[in-house]
Amino acid sequence: MKNARKELEDFTKESTFTEEDALKRGTEMSRKIARRLRK
Repeated sequence: MKNARKELEDFTKESTFTEEDALKRGTEMSRKIARRLRK
């Protein structure tokens, strides 16, 4: 399994968007990570 924190850091570094977008996408990312951890 990928390191979730590193994945999130890479994700935020690569992307340029507003804080609002970051929060929305961050939430989506959190859900994906949560789903992955549950499996």
